Amino acid sequence: MTPLRHTADLAETVTTPDGAELRLRTRGPARAACTVVLAHGLGLSCDTWAPHATRLAAGSGGRLRVVRWDLRGHGGSGRGTARMDMRLLADDLARVVAACAADGPVVLGGHSLGAMAAARLAADRPGLFGGTVTGVLLAAGAAAGPGPAASGGRARAHLVGAALAAGTRTAGAVPRAVDGLRRLLPHRSPVYRAAVRRTAFGDGAPPAQVALCAQQLHTAPADVLAEGLAAVAGHDVRGRLEALRRVPTVLLSGGRDRVVPGRARRALARELPGAEHDVAEAAGHMVPAEEPERVCAHLARLAGVALDPPP
Repeated sequence: MTPLRHTADLAETVTTPDGAELRLRTRGPARAACTVVLAHGLGLSCDTWAPHATRLAAGSGGRLRVVRWDLRGHGGSGRGTARMDMRLLADDLARVVAACAADGPVVLGGHSLGAMAAARLAADRPGLFGGTVTGVLLAAGAAAGPGPAASGGRARAHLVGAALAAGTRTAGAVPRAVDGLRRLLPHRSPVYRAAVRRTAFGDGAPPAQVALCAQQLHTAPADVLAEGLAAVAGHDVRGRLEALRRVPTVLLSGGRDRVVPGRARRALARELPGAEHDVAEAAGHMVPAEEPERVCAHLARLAGVALDPPP
């Protein structure tokens, strides 16, 4: 039986040089065989990883330590004074890893914006991989955002990039007005939840996960969303992911992902030809929430740990 202290979260904080206090939730023993560090997507929080933390810590019999954290400006984490971009998010991730398991082994799990931050960490600090970091799961990730650098001259990509830039400028310029408009449509509204389900989920979306995602997106500050969208638009690590070729890497995507286009997923796959590609055909962009057991199985295998059968 897993000791009770290994199934409850420990609250921790990591402070960055620019004053952002990053909230961490840690579950499992300090001397675990491996530490799994999980980063969430834009507008969400580490609560999206709570079921995975429970399953990995308890199902591994205490062999895994799971650290899930709120990206800056999200959930319980502060903003700091620096403008958020992908390099800054990668630096934050590096600090979380150093605080929790500086000597490794560490398995990184990232979803969407969190997956891009993990990829940027591999590009910026390749020395961490193969030593401290021994495995990586990138869920709904991309090697480049829809900005000009990633457009490849295609008209549709240019339009997507232009629309994203316009939305980013609007939300960043008048965040209070955007927040005010969002208050007119509560997150419990069937219309709002239906829009979230249609955009972020695939077939058979769990209602509780749709409700959680809707609530998190609804309460995320508009200026944080704006900076996050700008970070995504400027993301480009193509040709810089050699570090991920040195460690087992899984690319997990939803077959019905309407947020990350298929060409972006294929571009990431081309960057990492040796990675394992897993497509959950019925899932959407929120594939970790839709396929939690699948995600946990990948993370445990990357950590070299066998999970007990699901209850």
